[in-house]
Amino acid sequence: MKHILQFIAIFYFHNTFLMAQAPPPPPLQPEEVWTGLYSLSCDYQTSGSLRYIVENPDFTPFRSNYCAVIMGQHDSSSVYDASRYIYYSYSNATGDLWEPDVLNSGLSWGYPDISIHNGNPVISAYRSDSGTRIFKDITFPAYAFIQLPGIPPLINMSHLTGAGNNIILSGTSSINNFTGQYTVYNGTNWSPLISLPLISGSSGNFSVESGTNGTVGIFGINNTGDRYIYFYKSKDNGLTFDNGSLIFKYDIDGTDTLFANTTGGLQASFRGSEPHLVFTVYKISSNVFPDQYTTEFIKPKILHWSPSTGVTPVAGNFNIMNLANTITTVAMAPVGQPSLSVTANGLLICSFTVFLNGNTQVVDDGSVLNAGEIFAIYSENNGVTWGNANNITGTPGIEEKHSSLANHVTSMSFFDKVKIYYLTDMKAGGWVNVPSFGKAPHRK
Repeated sequence: MKHILQFIAIFYFHNTFLMAQAPPPPPLQPEEVWTGLYSLSCDYQTSGSLRYIVENPDFTPFRSNYCAVIMGQHDSSSVYDASRYIYYSYSNATGDLWEPDVLNSGLSWGYPDISIHNGNPVISAYRSDSGTRIFKDITFPAYAFIQLPGIPPLINMSHLTGAGNNIILSGTSSINNFTGQYTVYNGTNWSPLISLPLISGSSGNFSVESGTNGTVGIFGINNTGDRYIYFYKSKDNGLTFDNGSLIFKYDIDGTDTLFANTTGGLQASFRGSEPHLVFTVYKISSNVFPDQYTTEFIKPKILHWSPSTGVTPVAGNFNIMNLANTITTVAMAPVGQPSLSVTANGLLICSFTVFLNGNTQVVDDGSVLNAGEIFAIYSENNGVTWGNANNITGTPGIEEKHSSLANHVTSMSFFDKVKIYYLTDMKAGGWVNVPSFGKAPHRK
């Protein structure tokens, strides 16, 4: 492998005033670094793909800072809104030292997404009682996030990106039957919500990213309709978008028709002004299992799309030995939640969660749950073909999931490394304090 992948493991971060009660992280594996982020009871972050880590775009040698974010939870008796917080952590140039902090000490914040606006980290966070709110640091890093005022209400679990002087925020809300919508912040005000009628469903449908020359893309699945993937494009830093275009219908694999699905996730990145998208497709079997959380997936795979390449295969049972088809867990696919990054020297890198046959754990209530691993793969020819799918964790006794890459890795030419964020847990499961999914360890 020509390019070294350096791995950053994100564990679980508790509120600062409760640090004395915090459990230690699972054992660090070779090349893993703990950011100080963890949660005592809930490690279910999203049903799709989100950005959890960004890199300082003003890269100079020995000074490439990173910022990571997580939805933490300190109340082991509840999985719902009242016990959630948003935490973030900054690193130094090499990513070997991290300093965590709490974004907002008020309760009920969840489902963060992170991006860069004018060189500084910006975070979206969701509250069920008031919708999405946006927080921006005054520099990178200053540990001084401020809440931006005036955002339109009722956007659920949104995705965001910075483009020029603008912040573009996209999501759905129940008030409009979960039809896609977006709003733009110009540094002073937010625009009224604008409809994206070709996209619908939960927040896992979306990916919002920006490129060069004013390009911005909003990608999503029409999950309540034809389940196709659509792409809205802007050429003016998100001030206006076109009427949307169809970029993927379905994948025919033998006698099976595979659709994109929000549980599998999707994520975009730009190489210059050219958009690239990775997404999960599969078919659900009609088999019924005694456990309501057990699902059989038919031919799950990750695909890539760009205007110049069309659709190309990234990962599936054709390059992952022993890929599971049937898994017992919540809101996950056997191969899914892909994250995509473009490096300074032109590589496309994709990381994702994989469930392998036989990689299971017996949790506290006796349930047998599948435990995830993190894989990574890269393309040297703009996504036409992809290399070997590498298991970068390889720890059957520890679960890893929710991987994330920085959108653009500006330091690649200097360090020749990529940092991959992911969550790790000693016990499998998603909402781990619900008995059917096991319980997270809490050591004192």
